[in-house]
Amino acid sequence: MFFSKNSRRGPSVPSARTAQRLSLYALAVVLATIVSSPVYASDPKEELAELEKRFGMVVQHEDFKFPFDTPNGKVQGKNAALKDVERYLPLFKKELAKFPKDIFRKLGVKRVVLCTGLAWEKQPRAAVPELCTMTFFLDVRLGRETKNYQERVVHHDFFHFIDWMDDSSYDDSAWKRLNPKGFKYGTGGADMQGGAEDVFSARDDLPGFLTKYSTSGVEEDKAEIYSFLMTNHRFVAGRMEADKIIVEKVRLLKKLLQSCHRAYDAAFWKSIEKATLPEQPEDQEQEEDEEEDETDAG
Repeated sequence: MFFSKNSRRGPSVPSARTAQRLSLYALAVVLATIVSSPVYASDPKEELAELEKRFGMVVQHEDFKFPFDTPNGKVQGKNAALKDVERYLPLFKKELAKFPKDIFRKLGVKRVVLCTGLAWEKQPRAAVPELCTMTFFLDVRLGRETKNYQERVVHHDFFHFIDWMDDSSYDDSAWKRLNPKGFKYGTGGADMQGGAEDVFSARDDLPGFLTKYSTSGVEEDKAEIYSFLMTNHRFVAGRMEADKIIVEKVRLLKKLLQSCHRAYDAAFWKSIEKATLPEQPEDQEQEEDEEEDETDAG
């Protein structure tokens, strides 16, 4: 506190220059405190533990033994580094939040393994739904540069658990009958992966199908529609407006899902539709507000 030497009545009012210096000094102290103070980020291991508790499964990213042999083939990969898990977690949590809470328990999916360099029989994979041990492998790096790809992978490959547990088979004659006359699926998703062609991007020029990958097999067709419903509901709705086959496939898929879990009801899809709406740019919101103001004024 500053006092005037010429007065005994108490503190004097500092000059404008002194006040300015004091303000700058105070600002410097605040900035120095912020810079020197440690940033307490949430602990990814604690977040994983919360997910385990909520969904009733184990999430593992370390101490998993690769390669992992199964009766159907070999899963290869590496345990994900904590920094990669930390980067992946916001996406993973966001997509898991869309799941029915007890879907892992109901299907018997016991474990999620977060890894890198994931491969099935040496073929790189973004995910492997391993049915013999009910283990869900997810590569936390592969495809992260491509917008919405990893989000879709979570749902696409988890759907294979749902599809299999429905009747222990991927074959679906009722679904196949919905396809255009004369159409035949390919030899499976494995044979369509790894080429130069982009087979995963959304398409609007394939009657009855959302992506080229959908044409590889009936199980991939169903999983692709499910993944888009869960991440880009608007795109599916747009395709349904002009494609009766997509309409019927969505209807049949939702029927299958609700037979698996009653949570997949109309309210569920309403919430998913809302959750997958694209974020509106601020300038667009401002333009719409201005248009509304003009309309009100008129």
